[in-house]
Amino acid sequence: MSNLWERMKQVMKEDWERVQQKKEEVPFSEARPEQANLTSAEKQLREQKERVRMLRKKEDELDVQLAERTYEYQLAEEAEESDMMRYLERETEALRSQADKTKRVREEAEEQLKELDLLFQEMRHRQADQELELMELETKEKAADIRQQMKTWNRREETPVQEEPDMSSTAHMEERLRLLKQKKKEESASHTID
Repeated sequence: MSNLWERMKQVMKEDWERVQQKKEEVPFSEARPEQANLTSAEKQLREQKERVRMLRKKEDELDVQLAERTYEYQLAEEAEESDMMRYLERETEALRSQADKTKRVREEAEEQLKELDLLFQEMRHRQADQELELMELETKEKAADIRQQMKTWNRREETPVQEEPDMSSTAHMEERLRLLKQKKKEESASHTID
C-alpha cells in the first residue's frame, strides 16, 4: 500500500513539474488569449476616458476664454473703441463656436464611453465564465487521469511479484522484532485473563 502512495506521489510530482515547465515556456498572452484581449480592451478604455477628460478640460478653458473676451468686449464698448469691438466680436464668436463644438463632441464621447464601459463589463463577465468552464473541464480531465492511474496501480498491487525478503536488511529485522513483541504481548494478555 505504501508503494502505491509513493508511486502516486511521484507521478503527481512529475505532472506538476511538467505543468510548471509548460507555463514557463508559453507567454501569458499566448496561454490565455482572452486575458490579453481583456487587458488590451481595458487599456483602450482608459485611453478613451482620458480623451473625454481632455475634452472636458478644453471645454472649461474655452468657457473661461469666452467669459474673458465678453468682459473685454464690454470694456471696449464703454470706451467706444469700434475697431476693438469688431475684433472682440469675431474672437467671441469663434470661441463660442469652438466651445459649442467641443461640448457636442464631449457629450457624444461620454455616451460612447458609457456604452463601451458596459461592453467591457460584459466582456469581463464572459471571460470569468470561460475561465470557470476551463477550470471545470481541467479538473474533470485531471480527475479522470488520476482515476485511471489509480486503477492501473491497483491492478499492479493485486498481482504483486513475490520477492525474497533480504533477511539481513534492517527493515526486515525491525519488522520481525515488532512481530515478536506483539506476539509476546498477546501471550501475556491471554495468561492474565486465564
